[in-house]
Amino acid sequence: MSDDGRITYRYVQAAGYRRIPASGVWGGITPDGNIIANFFVDAPEIPLSITHELRAGGVLGEEISRDYQQPDSPSIERSLEVGVVMSAERARSVGQWLLSKAEELEAAATEQGEDD
Repeated sequence: MSDDGRITYRYVQAAGYRRIPASGVWGGITPDGNIIANFFVDAPEIPLSITHELRAGGVLGEEISRDYQQPDSPSIERSLEVGVVMSAERARSVGQWLLSKAEELEAAATEQGEDD
């Protein structure tokens, strides 16, 4: 902290920093009294294999079949991307920040709709 009662935070990206999409979040309360938020991405199941017709000259033709792990009902894969553990106070602060950003985005979209 400086002598004038101010502090400046400088943002740097850690070596492992990555930007991830999120379809949602799942989690709960940890045994030690924190909150864990596991951010995930939902996507259609990737087939184990796809078979195509092979035409003369090695040209790829129409798709013939797809093989899934559960062939009767291909599933949606939910990939857990990152888990964030925080205190209740920090979770409340993050939640309020997310809500304020959602409101800003909705207001900007409304304004843009009025300009069209």
